[in-house]
Amino acid sequence: MALMTTDASDATADLASMAGARLLASLTIRGRPEHVSDARSFVSKAIGPENPAADVAVLLTSEIVTNAVVHSNSRRPGGSVTLLVIEISGGLRIEVADNGSDRTTRW
Repeated sequence: MALMTTDASDATADLASMAGARLLASLTIRGRPEHVSDARSFVSKAIGPENPAADVAVLLTSEIVTNAVVHSNSRRPGGSVTLLVIEISGGLRIEVADNGSDRTTRW
């Protein structure tokens, strides 16, 4: 399994602490289809199987990471997808960041 654990960006960590949220975990994987299962396993472990939202969180993570791998520049050599698992207001927030695409609007 080719996993690379990373720290959340300072901006995300600051935002999470201001909103009363808690960063549970972060992970960066290669933008390849064979690593989507790594993302699912990671989210499952990060939130725990006893969490009532676990099944939905894992399913949605699989869908959005698959989209990132198929439709973004993350699929190119050296591309990556980063996940953040955040506990906020009694719920979960899972952020997925990819390498954008040729159609991405730059602000």
